[in-house]
Amino acid sequence: MKNKKGFTLVELVIVIAIVGVLAAILVPMMMGYVRKARLRQCNANAKVAYNVVTGVQGQKMIDGEDYAISDIVIDCRGDEPVPNDELGRMVYNSIAANAKNSGIMYIGTRGKDDNGDDLLYVQWIMKPGDTMVGQYPNASNSVDNVPTWKTYKAD
Repeated sequence: MKNKKGFTLVELVIVIAIVGVLAAILVPMMMGYVRKARLRQCNANAKVAYNVVTGVQGQKMIDGEDYAISDIVIDCRGDEPVPNDELGRMVYNSIAANAKNSGIMYIGTRGKDDNGDDLLYVQWIMKPGDTMVGQYPNASNSVDNVPTWKTYKAD
């Protein structure tokens, strides 16, 4: 009898089946990791803009200026020109420094504090219609519980 080299058809089918089962398990897990990483990026961008906004607002208070902020959309995707106002320009520059196509910011109010000043929040999306919305403060930790664009979500 000759000595044959190679694998039998049964061995190949078993290996292919094992690879298929592993792929069926790992691909959905990896997609979940990608979505979670994207949510963290969205929340981080919203936090950067929030820090810029509160910094500008704090400086205006120190300078004795009343500086109300409400319902502002800043497009940092490079399609629109850099905003003319100080706040818009500073937020644009802080976010657009990351990349040319750096998403869209929304700055809104979520009520008043004990002194009667507006409580701010910032949201970030990559492009119009995006469902992955980053928010600060009270950023979502779950991809299944993200806020709606331009709507503050407490928890």
